[in-house]
Amino acid sequence: MNTENYFRLAALIMLGLIILTGIKMRNAGKPYNAFHFNLHKFAAVISLVMVILIFLRPENPWSVLSAVIPALFTMVLIFLSMISGGLISAKKEMPAQMKIAHMMTGYLSVFAAVVYFLIIIFL
Repeated sequence: MNTENYFRLAALIMLGLIILTGIKMRNAGKPYNAFHFNLHKFAAVISLVMVILIFLRPENPWSVLSAVIPALFTMVLIFLSMISGGLISAKKEMPAQMKIAHMMTGYLSVFAAVVYFLIIIFL
């Protein structure tokens, strides 16, 4: 496995860490554990940066348009998930729909990232 694949694997691990810490925080309820809360946010920022860097790498095969759409979709979903997560973590209670939106964007982010990485690896 080359360095680029390790980088992709690290991005997927970060996305998995986001899911795991999010589930742990949801089950524990507010007030959130500071360690899990900060790890969740840190992993979200790192995963977004990693997906952007993978997307912008110079040797990216842009002749394969099918790789561009999942990459952009992944970045947008991670960003939306970060915004909805920030609203959920605010002192004011948010509607249940916001929590569902945050959960769904997180799961869809991981799915889109897996599709994107599989397209890049196999095409």
